[in-house]
Amino acid sequence: MCVCLPLASLLLAPSFAWTAHRSAWIAHRPHAWSGGAVRATAVAVAALEPKQLTMELVRSNRTVQLMRLWEEHGDDFNAMHISAFWNRLGKLVRSSRAEQSWLRARGAALSPVRERTLAMLPDLEARSLVNTAHGLASARLLASSPAWLQLWGSLDGAARAQCDRRQLTPQNLANLAWSFATARHGDEWQSGEFNNTQGLVNVVWAYATAGHEAPLLYAAVASRLQQRADAAAPQGLLLANFSFEVRAEQFNAQGLANLAWAFASVGGAPAPVFEALHVAILPKLREFTGQGLANVAWAFATAGHARALFGPLSSELLSRLDALRAKELAITAWAYATAGVVDAPLFDAIARLATRRLGDLACLGPTDDGDESRKWNDKQLNQLHQWSLWRAETGCEWPPLPPQLERRSRAAFASAQVHPSRMQRHVCYALGSLGLPSQEEVRIPEGYSIDVATEWGGVRVGIEVDGPSHFRTDRRPTGSTVLKRRQLRHFGWTLLSVPYWEWEALRDEDRFIQRQMQCAYLAEALDEATGTRTTASGDGWVAIDCTSLLDEATAELEDLPSFQGHDERLSC
Repeated sequence: MCVCLPLASLLLAPSFAWTAHRSAWIAHRPHAWSGGAVRATAVAVAALEPKQLTMELVRSNRTVQLMRLWEEHGDDFNAMHISAFWNRLGKLVRSSRAEQSWLRARGAALSPVRERTLAMLPDLEARSLVNTAHGLASARLLASSPAWLQLWGSLDGAARAQCDRRQLTPQNLANLAWSFATARHGDEWQSGEFNNTQGLVNVVWAYATAGHEAPLLYAAVASRLQQRADAAAPQGLLLANFSFEVRAEQFNAQGLANLAWAFASVGGAPAPVFEALHVAILPKLREFTGQGLANVAWAFATAGHARALFGPLSSELLSRLDALRAKELAITAWAYATAGVVDAPLFDAIARLATRRLGDLACLGPTDDGDESRKWNDKQLNQLHQWSLWRAETGCEWPPLPPQLERRSRAAFASAQVHPSRMQRHVCYALGSLGLPSQEEVRIPEGYSIDVATEWGGVRVGIEVDGPSHFRTDRRPTGSTVLKRRQLRHFGWTLLSVPYWEWEALRDEDRFIQRQMQCAYLAEALDEATGTRTTASGDGWVAIDCTSLLDEATAELEDLPSFQGHDERLSC
């Protein structure tokens, strides 16, 4: 069949589409996503069978191809096609900077696909729902954007409905958990939806991998892991903390490594959980990969639990040290330094291997692969430097790192960026009220940056203003915080930690009363840290320097978006 259309109608009409059976004529305007010249063309497009359309979506190598399929066949998209579209988009954007740039420039072209997805959500089966959410999150089409918030809210509701119908597998739940965590939407939606231990393991791992802090979720998971325990089952300690339907032997080495890493990352597991992990890991050490062994060492050092695991772990690491990658060597060295466990044969082997593989290890330095790559590599160099400091701290005789690598790790550690917090600034204001000069972010020869340095009773004091990231959920300091404090003390610093919850407890509506409480707190804490007794805190009152209060009030005004630099003076 032949269809004749006037050329003028094609040039003047904004869009025209006509379909007949298996073929179509489509008159295109220039697409928002094409970047091409303004033109109108008549293109013959053959209709595709549903399976063919799915294959075309899956095979698309560029976002432009996906968008062309949408333009030409969008009316034929079913639930499977919508899912395949988003899933493929996520993979393309995640793996290519060019696709990321394309999406930033022309993301508005996705609006029709988003609206179609909203309309079709009730028709999505569990797998399609999971793939859609995962694709959106991978493409960084997040709930923080108003344009996408409605879709994420609807996905949240659809996911809850699937949970109610028990349609989601643990792996489905893990993928959804990662997607919602990445999108920063629905913090706790799935915390009550799991019927087995592996599902709980998956969701904690997924949230930790996404770098998403959801303390209520972690607390709920840890609580549920304990409440539904079967203490009478074999390996009772493990089962008393984890198991409901599944048994300890059903956790493979990778699952145990993931669980240890996830709970250490979020700081949400009680001590019995790590004791239970210790029991489960010991008989399976030979089944762990090199990365798994390094992750286990890191997790237990970070959590500060079960130091007894490091002995057997050393033997296993020694037996396969040559197979470990440079990154895993750095993580392992840091973990032992943090845990404070000395194993001379292991450290001697690490140092000798570092010398033999200097080229491999040296490549941990900054690369041209982008900021994210540089950040990761610097992290490993920092770990190696802290291990070198630990060698000096212990006075042990195992060989040092090769000079070239030691210089690079020290340089990376000493150049790490610091970001003073508002709480740190307020501590400095309070020190000023006590008449104490202070310096922020003091970089010492060993490379550490001390939050605030001051002098009290003739003693040089380093003050660490410790926010939530320095503590686990039980308010014990993290492994990194413990290591820094220990090494700073070794290098001669008198330290005072100001935990965030103690500082926040000093709030008062009256600014002068608040400052008096802050000064009294600092004076008493400095006395305790230095072992002195000063006149400032000996008679129950603290002299307040009004000038620092004015400085603080002015700085707070400058932080406000509406502050225009008015030259107003506050009086006291």
